[in-house]
Amino acid sequence: MYEYVFLICITFMFGTVLGSFANSIAYRIKYNKPIALDRSECPKCHNKIAFYDLIPIVSFFILRGKCRHCKQKISWHYPLIEFLSGIYLTIICILYTNGDFDSWELLIYIAFGITLFIIIVSDILYLEIPNSMQIIICLLYTSDAADDLLCVDLGGRRI
Repeated sequence: MYEYVFLICITFMFGTVLGSFANSIAYRIKYNKPIALDRSECPKCHNKIAFYDLIPIVSFFILRGKCRHCKQKISWHYPLIEFLSGIYLTIICILYTNGDFDSWELLIYIAFGITLFIIIVSDILYLEIPNSMQIIICLLYTSDAADDLLCVDLGGRRI
């Protein structure tokens, strides 16, 4: 029982990290910045964010919703997406893994959800959906795991 609760807590924390990554990806795609080779920066003053200021949700409240350098307000959408992705990943793990955290389907569910979070953030903030995210959704949609995730029989079509 304690192991299961511990795994759920770790899953939530991992989900918040993925939510932070989704926020970062949406921003970087919009402004044509490298996805993996550059550190996060304040969108207002462009100072690099220190590693200890990148703790999902917690850092936002420690910094009182402001940049450490320029003291400008940080949007509430950052901790909101982090929290929602943590909840999403926790629910997916509870509903679909049956305690089996080694499931390959779990990776499909995670990728599907995080891609949707990137699309949601991009759509709400920038009023556009990146083509690369649409391609990823199409590829995930045609997987066998999508049959279970969407609760319909898609026939496991593959591209």
